[in-house]
Amino acid sequence: MNPSLSMISWKVSFGDRLIFDDGACWQVLFMKEKRFHNWLENARDWSVSRSRFWGTPLPIWISDDEEEMVVIRSIQELEELSGFKATDLHRHHIDHITILSKWGPKFEVLKRVEDVFDCWFESGSMPYGYIHYPFENQELFERDFPGHFVAEGLDQTRGWFYTLMVLATALFDKPVFQNLICNGLVLAEDGKKMSERLKNYPPPTDIIDEYGADALRLYLINSPVVKGAIEVQERWCICCGEGCYPAMVQCIQVFCPKCHPA
Repeated sequence: MNPSLSMISWKVSFGDRLIFDDGACWQVLFMKEKRFHNWLENARDWSVSRSRFWGTPLPIWISDDEEEMVVIRSIQELEELSGFKATDLHRHHIDHITILSKWGPKFEVLKRVEDVFDCWFESGSMPYGYIHYPFENQELFERDFPGHFVAEGLDQTRGWFYTLMVLATALFDKPVFQNLICNGLVLAEDGKKMSERLKNYPPPTDIIDEYGADALRLYLINSPVVKGAIEVQERWCICCGEGCYPAMVQCIQVFCPKCHPA
């Protein structure tokens, strides 16, 4: 590695503390027992810093000789230590703030490190950040945490599900959700990821106009997308439109004669 290109990275280290067998119910189960479990077995320390301008600034002030460091916990604490009242926490509003050394004015002042948080850190902080915990809503948080359920695609086993777990483990040694719904991905008919550039999928509006929204809904809810990936094929929408939907209408007419399905 070229030494001139090496950079400091701030990491979250959790060792073997990650809670896998946390009692949470996963739908689908093999996503937890295989995909997520395998990812956790090989998990490395999480680099939470990014060398960018836009983002949530790391609340770390450090001396030039790196002998003294302060991690700020709140706007109030920053004001108490620096004498500056911050009302906007974007980089260009706080990077100029310095903090006096605890050893006295003869020592170097502390300056904020230039990095910002990885945006996934913010996503993983959702259970706390959206209600401004711990500064507000303590009772609400204690009542509702862990959350009843979260839902996302299978790609988030290495994304949001993972960052949620890391932060909940680091902060509380508790799982972050009681139930998880993990759906598959909708792919193009050739099995590849849908691409606006390649146009490898039928326009959804054309499918709806031709066969109706209900045919598309029936196709999706009766497909492997609830358990894994699925390729969107127009012919299956035709089958749903010509077979499943009329059968459903007949059932409604038999059991609910006063109903008139559109």
